[in-house]
Amino acid sequence: NRDETLRQGRELFIRLGLHSARPTLLVVMPFSDILFDSLDSYELAEFFKTIHSVRMRVPGLQVLFKFRTSRHIDLIREYIRELFNTDYAIAGDEDIFALLTASTAAVCNNSTAIYQVLLARKPLVLHPWRAFDSYHAKVYELAAPLAYTASEAVENLSRIFTDTVYREGLLACQKRFLEGYS
Repeated sequence: NRDETLRQGRELFIRLGLHSARPTLLVVMPFSDILFDSLDSYELAEFFKTIHSVRMRVPGLQVLFKFRTSRHIDLIREYIRELFNTDYAIAGDEDIFALLTASTAAVCNNSTAIYQVLLARKPLVLHPWRAFDSYHAKVYELAAPLAYTASEAVENLSRIFTDTVYREGLLACQKRFLEGYS
């Protein structure tokens, strides 16, 4: 039930210190490890700076960082607090779909979270996107803009919150993608 999920999302927002009436960007945290396709610490720092730039361009924007699990949070919590200071929250094991329904938009990289965002009917920007991942790019470019650079991500994400026509166009692309998916 969509209404029940939205209620749960709003309750999670309250618990996390966010306001459901304000615009919120849900940031699905990219995996950071020593694996080939994960982000290294420098790339992760650039990712955070990119999200911070979006927040500075969109008045009143809150940022919700969603990690895969709570055990990944402690490594980065202090860095996020210093960079963002206010208007942010960190989630770990909370229900991502409930958080998405209460959010305004989302950003993620190549992740199964793409489908959760699309099903929640929230505008999505895919970032960071690896240039060598051309196979997945061909698939997902039909659903959401791929931002290879920080400036592309900042521009696309900012437009979601400031340009209604752009936002509605993204949602229409997502709907067509899901209709043709199966």
